[in-house]
Amino acid sequence: MRENRAGEWVEWHAVQHPDFPGKKVEIGGWKPYSTILPPAGELEALSAKHGAFLRDVLDAFPRIAVKGLAAKKLDAALWEITATVANEGALPTALRQGVRTHRARAVRVDFVSDKGTLTAGDKVTLVPTLAAGAVKEMKWVVHAAEGSEVEIKAETDRAGISSARLLLK
Repeated sequence: MRENRAGEWVEWHAVQHPDFPGKKVEIGGWKPYSTILPPAGELEALSAKHGAFLRDVLDAFPRIAVKGLAAKKLDAALWEITATVANEGALPTALRQGVRTHRARAVRVDFVSDKGTLTAGDKVTLVPTLAAGAVKEMKWVVHAAEGSEVEIKAETDRAGISSARLLLK
């Protein structure tokens, strides 16, 4: 190890210490922090390796997405709105233990309409958890004039926020 860390090792040698007069005192060994920090020549390679690992970990985190927002006209001013809320990550939005103990917050899905009136479906839907890669199909029926806008917004503590807007036409 000493060969890899040139300059970080101090050979043991005797010194006169004022607290121990007439006694033999030796100092030496590794310089402070030299066994904690990697050698300077290895920092770039280690940084790249650890950076790649951290990117992989972050990529595995849950990511919420609102997809496939669509409207189907049912009547003159009646629309069926459909959307999919998906977890695009490799981890769930909440672990089972968190759901079981009520410590993990659910995925909150909000239906927002600027001028319409919701006639079927909930304005706020709580989805306890979405597994990795899971999707939740959702439907609403809204009474709104053509040209009105609807928005579906999904949010969770651990998977972020996603929203999609649609102009009814």
